[in-house]
Amino acid sequence: LTVTVGVVADERGRGRAPHLLASAELACKRAKQQGRNRLELHSDDNTQMLVRRKELLAATSLQDALRTNDFRLEAQPIIGLFRRRGETVGHEVLVRMRSANAELLAPDKFIEAAERYELMPALDRWVLACAIDILREHDSLPAGASFMINVSAQSVASRKFASFALEQ
Repeated sequence: LTVTVGVVADERGRGRAPHLLASAELACKRAKQQGRNRLELHSDDNTQMLVRRKELLAATSLQDALRTNDFRLEAQPIIGLFRRRGETVGHEVLVRMRSANAELLAPDKFIEAAERYELMPALDRWVLACAIDILREHDSLPAGASFMINVSAQSVASRKFASFALEQ
Protein backbone atom coordinates (compact mmCIF):
# COMPACT_ATOMS: atom_id res chain seq x y z
CA LEU A 1 0.00 0.00 0.00
CA THR A 2 1.35 3.42 -0.94
CA VAL A 3 0.08 6.95 -0.42
CA THR A 4 0.50 9.87 -2.80
CA VAL A 5 -0.63 13.25 -1.56
CA GLY A 6 -0.94 16.69 -3.14
CA VAL A 7 -1.03 19.61 -0.72
CA VAL A 8 -1.84 23.28 -1.27
CA ALA A 9 -1.59 25.95 1.42
CA ASP A 10 -4.15 28.73 1.73
CA GLU A 11 -2.24 30.85 4.23
CA ARG A 12 -4.43 33.94 3.94
CA GLY A 13 -7.72 32.06 3.68
CA ARG A 14 -8.56 33.81 0.41
CA GLY A 15 -8.45 30.86 -1.96
CA ARG A 16 -11.59 29.70 -3.72
CA ALA A 17 -12.39 26.02 -3.21
CA PRO A 18 -12.32 25.02 -6.92
CA HIS A 19 -8.92 26.69 -7.37
CA LEU A 20 -7.51 25.08 -4.23
CA LEU A 21 -8.81 21.63 -5.22
CA ALA A 22 -7.37 22.00 -8.73
CA SER A 23 -4.01 23.02 -7.29
CA ALA A 24 -4.02 20.07 -4.90
CA GLU A 25 -4.90 17.74 -7.79
CA LEU A 26 -2.00 19.12 -9.81
CA ALA A 27 0.37 18.57 -6.89
CA CYS A 28 -0.89 15.00 -6.52
CA LYS A 29 -0.42 14.30 -10.23
CA ARG A 30 3.11 15.65 -10.02
CA ALA A 31 3.83 13.41 -7.03
CA LYS A 32 2.58 10.40 -9.01
CA GLN A 33 4.75 11.36 -11.98
CA GLN A 34 7.78 11.50 -9.73
CA GLY A 35 7.37 7.96 -8.46
CA ARG A 36 4.35 7.81 -6.19
CA ASN A 37 4.42 7.15 -2.44
CA ARG A 38 5.28 10.76 -1.75
CA LEU A 39 3.88 14.13 -0.80
CA GLU A 40 4.09 17.08 -3.18
CA LEU A 41 3.47 20.65 -2.05
CA HIS A 42 1.88 23.00 -4.59
CA SER A 43 3.88 26.11 -5.36
CA ASP A 44 2.70 28.90 -7.68
CA ASP A 45 6.25 29.52 -8.85
CA ASN A 46 6.80 25.91 -9.93
CA THR A 47 6.99 25.91 -13.74
CA GLN A 48 5.81 22.31 -14.03
CA MET A 49 2.82 23.09 -11.84
CA LEU A 50 1.95 26.11 -14.00
CA VAL A 51 2.01 23.90 -17.10
CA ARG A 52 -0.23 21.33 -15.39
CA ARG A 53 -2.62 24.04 -14.19
CA LYS A 54 -2.88 25.35 -17.75
CA GLU A 55 -3.57 21.82 -19.01
CA LEU A 56 -6.19 21.23 -16.32
CA LEU A 57 -7.95 24.46 -17.23
CA ALA A 58 -7.80 23.50 -20.92
CA ALA A 59 -9.22 20.05 -20.09
CA THR A 60 -12.06 21.64 -18.14
CA SER A 61 -12.80 23.99 -21.05
CA LEU A 62 -12.65 21.02 -23.43
CA GLN A 63 -15.15 19.05 -21.35
CA ASP A 64 -17.49 22.06 -21.35
CA ALA A 65 -17.06 22.44 -25.13
CA LEU A 66 -17.86 18.75 -25.65
CA ARG A 67 -21.08 19.18 -23.63
CA THR A 68 -22.12 22.30 -25.56
CA ASN A 69 -20.75 21.46 -29.05
CA ASP A 70 -18.53 24.52 -28.90
CA PHE A 71 -16.26 23.49 -31.76
CA ARG A 72 -15.92 24.40 -35.38
CA LEU A 73 -14.52 22.36 -38.23
CA GLU A 74 -12.43 23.83 -41.01
CA ALA A 75 -11.20 22.18 -44.21
CA GLN A 76 -7.61 22.98 -45.11
CA PRO A 77 -6.65 22.28 -48.73
CA ILE A 78 -3.88 19.75 -49.32
CA ILE A 79 -1.76 20.75 -52.28
CA GLY A 80 0.00 17.97 -54.15
CA LEU A 81 3.78 18.36 -54.50
CA PHE A 82 3.95 16.63 -57.87
CA ARG A 83 0.71 17.96 -59.32
CA ARG A 84 -0.02 21.01 -61.40
CA ARG A 85 0.75 24.18 -59.52
CA GLY A 86 -1.84 24.81 -56.82
CA GLU A 87 -3.88 21.68 -57.54
CA THR A 88 -5.78 20.52 -54.47
CA VAL A 89 -5.61 16.78 -53.86
CA GLY A 90 -7.91 16.78 -50.86
CA HIS A 91 -8.69 18.54 -47.62
CA GLU A 92 -7.65 17.98 -44.04
CA VAL A 93 -10.42 18.49 -41.50
CA LEU A 94 -9.25 20.65 -38.61
CA VAL A 95 -11.04 21.30 -35.33
CA ARG A 96 -11.15 24.61 -33.48
CA MET A 97 -12.58 25.14 -30.00
CA ARG A 98 -14.45 28.28 -28.98
CA SER A 99 -13.10 29.88 -25.83
CA ALA A 100 -15.25 31.49 -23.16
CA ASN A 101 -14.93 34.81 -25.01
CA ALA A 102 -15.92 33.20 -28.36
CA GLU A 103 -12.36 33.20 -29.73
CA LEU A 104 -11.52 30.21 -31.93
CA LEU A 105 -8.62 28.27 -30.43
CA ALA A 106 -6.22 26.21 -32.53
CA PRO A 107 -5.61 22.60 -31.47
CA ASP A 108 -2.25 23.44 -29.88
CA LYS A 109 -4.25 25.14 -27.12
CA PHE A 110 -6.22 22.03 -26.09
CA ILE A 111 -4.97 18.80 -27.72
CA GLU A 112 -2.17 18.15 -25.22
CA ALA A 113 -4.64 18.45 -22.35
CA ALA A 114 -7.12 16.23 -24.21
CA GLU A 115 -4.44 13.57 -24.54
CA ARG A 116 -3.28 13.81 -20.92
CA TYR A 117 -6.83 13.64 -19.53
CA GLU A 118 -7.94 10.97 -22.04
CA LEU A 119 -10.54 13.17 -23.73
CA MET A 120 -9.28 12.47 -27.25
CA PRO A 121 -11.74 9.63 -27.98
CA ALA A 122 -14.68 11.93 -27.20
CA LEU A 123 -13.18 14.71 -29.32
CA ASP A 124 -12.40 12.31 -32.18
CA ARG A 125 -16.01 11.06 -32.11
CA TRP A 126 -17.31 14.62 -32.21
CA VAL A 127 -15.07 15.53 -35.16
CA LEU A 128 -15.94 12.40 -37.14
CA ALA A 129 -19.70 12.64 -36.55
CA CYS A 130 -19.81 16.36 -37.31
CA ALA A 131 -17.66 16.05 -40.44
CA ILE A 132 -19.87 13.28 -41.80
CA ASP A 133 -23.02 15.28 -41.03
CA ILE A 134 -21.61 18.29 -42.89
CA LEU A 135 -20.54 16.18 -45.87
CA ARG A 136 -23.98 14.54 -46.06
CA GLU A 137 -25.52 18.00 -46.46
CA HIS A 138 -23.32 18.77 -49.48
CA ASP A 139 -24.54 16.52 -52.26
CA SER A 140 -22.72 18.65 -54.83
CA LEU A 141 -19.19 17.57 -53.88
CA PRO A 142 -17.01 16.75 -56.89
CA ALA A 143 -16.45 13.08 -57.64
CA GLY A 144 -13.34 11.82 -55.89
CA ALA A 145 -13.30 14.60 -53.29
CA SER A 146 -11.38 13.45 -50.24
CA PHE A 147 -11.30 14.68 -46.67
CA MET A 148 -8.73 13.50 -44.14
CA ILE A 149 -9.39 13.41 -40.42
CA ASN A 150 -6.60 12.90 -37.91
CA VAL A 151 -7.52 10.40 -35.22
CA SER A 152 -5.65 10.03 -31.93
CA ALA A 153 -3.79 6.93 -30.83
CA GLN A 154 -6.25 6.65 -27.94
CA SER A 155 -9.11 6.26 -30.42
CA VAL A 156 -7.21 3.95 -32.77
CA ALA A 157 -6.47 1.64 -29.83
CA SER A 158 -10.16 1.50 -28.90
CA ARG A 159 -12.38 -1.15 -30.44
CA LYS A 160 -15.34 1.06 -29.60
CA PHE A 161 -14.06 3.81 -31.88
CA ALA A 162 -13.73 1.49 -34.87
CA SER A 163 -17.34 0.35 -34.53
CA PHE A 164 -18.44 3.98 -33.99
CA ALA A 165 -16.62 5.06 -37.16
CA LEU A 166 -18.20 2.26 -39.20
CA GLU A 167 -21.62 3.12 -37.80
CA GLN A 168 -21.17 6.78 -38.79
